[in-house]
Amino acid sequence: RLSGHLRTVRAVAALPHAYLASCSDDATVRIWRTSRRDDERAPRRVFERGALCVLRGHRNNVYDLAQVRGFASFQLASSGHDGTVRLWHLWDPADVDGEAGEWGADDEEPTARFEAQLRAAAQVGALPHHKLVNCVAQLRDGRLASAGTGRGGHTVRVWNLAELDRAARAGTDLRSKFVPAVELCGHGEAVNDVASLSTTQLASCGSDGTVRVWALDGARRDANVSSASDASTHVRCI
Repeated sequence: RLSGHLRTVRAVAALPHAYLASCSDDATVRIWRTSRRDDERAPRRVFERGALCVLRGHRNNVYDLAQVRGFASFQLASSGHDGTVRLWHLWDPADVDGEAGEWGADDEEPTARFEAQLRAAAQVGALPHHKLVNCVAQLRDGRLASAGTGRGGHTVRVWNLAELDRAARAGTDLRSKFVPAVELCGHGEAVNDVASLSTTQLASCGSDGTVRVWALDGARRDANVSSASDASTHVRCI
């Protein structure tokens, strides 16, 4: 059992080497080691462990997490009630081989090195939304999608992570007012979840009872190409 959050835990995201990230209404993201070491094996049925580190930056409830692959500056994204998507640097990708996060065969203590980097995790930047950001997901083309609600509209925003990574490596403060590469409008109420369907399409669902499929290619990159509706209920996830 991993204990430490003070309020409702909203989401978890798997990290390499059986580590885990979680987020909560206590405004924190926490990083955990889920595997036991030999000196921790005990006859108890329930084994409690505290977090390796606590990431602070969100000002209110944190609703969702996504591991981000392929970039040097950030490896985790979180979204929250404070109207931001926050990017976190957790480890140095130069130390990790492949998408699964396997360390090189000549590394004598891969877990210890990885854990030391996780303990030093830090926020890299915050991307603005209208108000509340319910969800975040990396798309198959490498970009990041986030969605929520607010006075400015119930939108899905798509962010160019390659541009943000270049800016971060150049020393630019990612708390600047970066704008999304694409903004998708069409839901009548809050957008609750997003999912990547292909490199050219994503799906979203909302409290307006619809599931919408969006094209991200060429001239139709911001077009709602199809939707399924049931106005009698909220659609929470896809």
